[in-house]
Amino acid sequence: MMVLISGRFLQRLPDREVELSRQGDYVMWGPGVVHAWRAIEDSVMMTVRWPSV
Repeated sequence: MMVLISGRFLQRLPDREVELSRQGDYVMWGPGVVHAWRAIEDSVMMTVRWPSV
């Protein structure tokens, strides 16, 4: 899961592209899902991975 703290960010997943533009916007995907991202402007993101070790 990725949560936008500030800025604008684009997350690409196999079936969609998600633009995060408002503080608190988030996107989730499961394990093994190929993904890519691009910062549209300077951005601060929080990434949460689970389960974790």
